[in-house]
Amino acid sequence: MMFNIQTSLFLVYLPLIIADYNETLKDILSNTYLNTLQIIKKYNYPLERHWVTTEDGYIVELQRIPYSINKNTVQNRPAILFFHGNTGSAREFIVTGRKSMGLVLSDEGYDIWLANARGTSWSRRHRYLNPNYKQFWMFSFHEFGVYDLTAEINYIVNVTKQDKIFFIGHSQGGTAFCVMGSERPEMNEKIRLAILVAPNVYNTHQKNSFLRTLVDNIGLLKDIVYSIGLYEIPFNLQLGKFFSQLCVSRLKFLCSIYINTVMGFDKDQMDHELFTWEFFF
Repeated sequence: MMFNIQTSLFLVYLPLIIADYNETLKDILSNTYLNTLQIIKKYNYPLERHWVTTEDGYIVELQRIPYSINKNTVQNRPAILFFHGNTGSAREFIVTGRKSMGLVLSDEGYDIWLANARGTSWSRRHRYLNPNYKQFWMFSFHEFGVYDLTAEINYIVNVTKQDKIFFIGHSQGGTAFCVMGSERPEMNEKIRLAILVAPNVYNTHQKNSFLRTLVDNIGLLKDIVYSIGLYEIPFNLQLGKFFSQLCVSRLKFLCSIYINTVMGFDKDQMDHELFTWEFFF
């Protein structure tokens, strides 16, 4: 009898569960061609834009969600700084909408600060260098940690009047934090807790043959791209739309091959319904 009741309840609620999942997926997919600011505004969260100048002259943008529309408390919200991965931006922490880490933690009572590393579309300014020239692009994750993160943390501490803040870094964002923690150890005193998601710190045991080949030939690759005046990864909206369509077509296996080659194969961690459109935009 118990089995029948449980089965009946499951069958009753199954359509509701499926409907909720489909509605959530539809909502997420609608964010495909929206940028960070548009996504935040779509869900009616408050938005602030802050510009921070680093010690070496780069002007990087922080996008802030100071409070949640679903919480009454505005004051005394613990600050969290998010730092994205390679080729990403602040958008990766909010692109899944109401289910995203950024908006969920905002609803939980945190003051959300979204970083955009130098060279991203939001942080292409400098006090005197021009992004059309090579000298602007002479940086790596080392500068993200030594200059960008230190300037952003000091800025947030100053604005919020909090002695310590939280930090969440994804991939290269975690790498930059490790650089900061070792090169600028005084900054550790301003961190309450750091959560590093898949940080790349040591490459000694790197098993990805594609990445090892790139590293072994990095000097040659730099000479080639510099010789043709290419200092950043070229991208435009039409190219992004092309890959988005490709990854939901019958040729979507090509996208899977690319991801598995560059990122490593792990089918249990791959959400094909999401990555097929999002990764290439």
